[in-house]
Amino acid sequence: MRFSYSRVGCFASCPRKYKYQYVDHLKTIPETNADNALYLGLALHKGIETGSVDAALAEYKSHYNIIENEHINWMIQLEYQIPKVLDILPPGGEHEIELKTDSFVGYVDYVVGDTIYDFKFTNNKDNYLSSPQLSIYQYYLGQLRPDLVIKNRKFVFIPKVNIRQKFKSKIPETLFEFRLRLQEELAKTKVEVVDVEYDEASIEDFHKCCGFIESCDIFPKNPTNLCSWCQYQAYCESDGAVDWMILK
Repeated sequence: MRFSYSRVGCFASCPRKYKYQYVDHLKTIPETNADNALYLGLALHKGIETGSVDAALAEYKSHYNIIENEHINWMIQLEYQIPKVLDILPPGGEHEIELKTDSFVGYVDYVVGDTIYDFKFTNNKDNYLSSPQLSIYQYYLGQLRPDLVIKNRKFVFIPKVNIRQKFKSKIPETLFEFRLRLQEELAKTKVEVVDVEYDEASIEDFHKCCGFIESCDIFPKNPTNLCSWCQYQAYCESDGAVDWMILK
């Protein structure tokens, strides 16, 4: 069995979701919301990797059949933030380095010199600063690419602007006015590069988690506030009775 950091994280968050996704291999109807974190992340990475905003926008649009105003609003954010990231990153590194062994798979966003960079399009920095992700990546990178001697690990936090057009005010906000306000809010944001300490103990913990999951045959539900963002929510809460979202 081959594990990834996200796969182990899925089990830690909810064993039942892990079962649906990795044991039962249940595919769901793709989400079409404009703020889809996966699609935005893919677009962001494409733009940084290629150095092209146009490539990022093409990647984002490729996931939708119809582009509406909400999609364009998020495209404006990508257009604004990607050049800011490119201005910060040292040039001449390697993008999307695959880490693949018999038991692990992962992708390092960017390595230049002795430093690993990982890009996060999020406002929730605290969720990542305690994460062992970059320590685990450094460990496997050392095994697979001994030519790269890593001494530093950095998260690059690209903030999102989460504002909505004001429709219910006494004088509803026009789309033009909203996008002016969006630009003003974007101008207030700052891309942050944060150093992360190497956590050697987390490597052993990760391997123990992988061993536990591999031998596990019970996958209980773990109801939390995160259930609202889970693609299996209705299916899970109905114990499979509601399955319209499952692709068969």
